[in-house]
Order: sequence, then C-alpha cells, then structure tokens
Amino acid sequence: LLPLLLRLVGADGEGYGIKMRLPILSDVTARTGPEEFVPCRVTAEGKIDPILAKSGYVSSLASADGFIRIPEDRETIRAGDTAEVWLW
Repeated sequence: LLPLLLRLVGADGEGYGIKMRLPILSDVTARTGPEEFVPCRVTAEGKIDPILAKSGYVSSLASADGFIRIPEDRETIRAGDTAEVWLW
C-alpha cells in the first residue's frame, strides 16, 4: 500500500524522500499490529502536525508533506514526543 500512496503524491521510485525525527504536535493512536503511516504536515517551527482523517484518506494526502511512521510495537505517540517522519 505504501508504494501506491507514495506514487499518488508524486514521490519518486528511488526511495521515500527524507526521513527524520521531529516533535509531534498532537497525540496519534494506531491499532496494534502492522506499522501504520499517518499523513502529516510540517510546521514552520519544524514540528509534525498529523492529518487525522477517517474518510477520504487519499484526499488528505493533497495537503500532506509526508507520513508519520508508527512502528508495529507502538500504539500511541504523545504530543511532544519525537516521531519518525518520511517527507517527500
């Protein structure tokens, strides 16, 4: 699924862009199990602003700068924690 989503937002096939760790502005909760990717924006202050959309997920990518990666062994990332973000 991730390669398809990356193609939809115009990321090249040579990789996933820039990977870094940044502080997150609000809590993000994931299901237990496989890793999840949540679309996000990066603020002018260098913080991650999650785009939490239950429906129309693909349309939320239009305003996204990348994805927050939530590892399979983690259910919640709290506001203020650093998180891995993949930017394009």
